[in-house]
Amino acid sequence: MNFQYYETLLDKSKNNLQYFLEQLKPAFTKKELQTILKDINNEALGKNEKSTLANGYIKIDTNNKDLADFSRFTTNQLKSLYQILISKEINTKKALKWRLYQYLKYVRGFKSNSVYVNRINEKNNMIDFIVETEAKDLIFITCLQILELDNYMEIISNFIEFAKRNKIIPNKVIIAACKSYRNIPISDAFAIGNKSIIPDIWLEWIDLSKQFDGEDLLIIKIDDDDHERFELAGFNFSSTEDMLDYIYDKTNGGQISIFKQIGYFSEIIQEEPQVELIWKGIMVKMN
Repeated sequence: MNFQYYETLLDKSKNNLQYFLEQLKPAFTKKELQTILKDINNEALGKNEKSTLANGYIKIDTNNKDLADFSRFTTNQLKSLYQILISKEINTKKALKWRLYQYLKYVRGFKSNSVYVNRINEKNNMIDFIVETEAKDLIFITCLQILELDNYMEIISNFIEFAKRNKIIPNKVIIAACKSYRNIPISDAFAIGNKSIIPDIWLEWIDLSKQFDGEDLLIIKIDDDDHERFELAGFNFSSTEDMLDYIYDKTNGGQISIFKQIGYFSEIIQEEPQVELIWKGIMVKMN
């Protein structure tokens, strides 16, 4: 399992929801959470939300280190964030959109310099994110709940139209979905500007064979040093690979040991903590 649905929680209090949300990694900043809530509530662009790259696309301030204070949100807001980011029981386009945004912050091989989010959604299947990487490549990303052939073709048309209208040519395009039909022509390239591009298809999934559950506490030790360790909630990661990507991104490498404390976030009281080693290896980081 990943983590229990909201309705199955025994304690639905604001304090308990806040506690779970405070375990989210990578942590969200105050401005990021404000943008997320405005987007999922379909709020119009505010006076301080200025489009810079293209109409309706605002730059997310990723350099701001002012972390979100969940105590300032209402219980209903915390419930929505819990269902989208922790239990992942909501699988709408916008829910996937913001889970993907969190994933992009640590996935290996995807170092972003700037992220622009679509806040006006003027029509279906528009580009949700435009990412500028540290290598100055541009990536268009569209999210949707279920990828069918008809909306796949519409997405491709939108990529081409947007690039032509705004004179922005991507180096890569990504279509992210919760589910996909099998008849998508995943190996067919399309022309956009002077480039031939084959879209990347990303599907959200939970690896049921991973060595930890959402309710487990992950304990990471570096170089077998008890003083150099940190802890993560298992519900942050859908697979072992995701977990390792995060640890690789957040450490300087070295010999890494990962333990799980079984059921730490469960609402069932345990008499004796059960701790197991689930991964040990050396992470080599290239400068």
